[in-house]
Amino acid sequence: WTPAECATLKPADLFPPASLAVVAKVLEQELKLQHVSGPYVDRVRTVQLEQYRRDGTTFWTEVTARFLYDAEQRPVGIIGATRDISERRASEEQLNRLFAAVEQVGEMILILDARGAILYANPAFETTTRYAVEEAIGTIPDILRGGKENSPFYEDIWSTIQLGKTWRGRFTNQKKDGTPYEATATISPIRDEVGTVVNYVMVCRDLTSEVLLQKQLVQAQKMEAIGTLAGGIAHDFNNLLQAILGYADLLL
Repeated sequence: WTPAECATLKPADLFPPASLAVVAKVLEQELKLQHVSGPYVDRVRTVQLEQYRRDGTTFWTEVTARFLYDAEQRPVGIIGATRDISERRASEEQLNRLFAAVEQVGEMILILDARGAILYANPAFETTTRYAVEEAIGTIPDILRGGKENSPFYEDIWSTIQLGKTWRGRFTNQKKDGTPYEATATISPIRDEVGTVVNYVMVCRDLTSEVLLQKQLVQAQKMEAIGTLAGGIAHDFNNLLQAILGYADLLL
């Protein structure tokens, strides 16, 4: 819009219905506050609004505004600044989608600081380990060690990720109540703009169900092998019985 055209526009020309409702609500709140408590000359409000372009497309803005007052301190107008935040809004939405995905994924996801303490754990961590997320924040993941692997095993993990490499492997962890469980994990370094490792991200998957299914499969295979062996023996024994029965008939 040109400045001359803007002077002829109404709020409905500038804002989609949802944003127009926000503008009306904020204006109502501010007028009520002015009426009840008197003028707030230095008071400003900042809101995010979707606005129309001249061609009908929309973009997101951050509007900071305040009242203009006359000599008797009555609000007679509004002065404000509008800033295009479309890119920032898109980035925030992308981050929100990523965060939602991390929160809802079935695998445990941990973010560790440079010394290995937990900065973040998703809900799957609590579901699997029975530790509350609040309990885990600030602690070292040693609380999860099952005791099956020795110290050199974990030293190898730490030395690998400190070198900026990704570690992948399998180990035995334990839940808060001491119940052991098999897990597979990937631990990757996170670098800053200059390439320094500042954090680590750990994705861990509980293999309890898979281990149980594997044991059941092995047991089934054993039973199948025994059945095959028994069937073979029975077949050979039946051949012997046929010969014995044949000679017995001749003798009779």
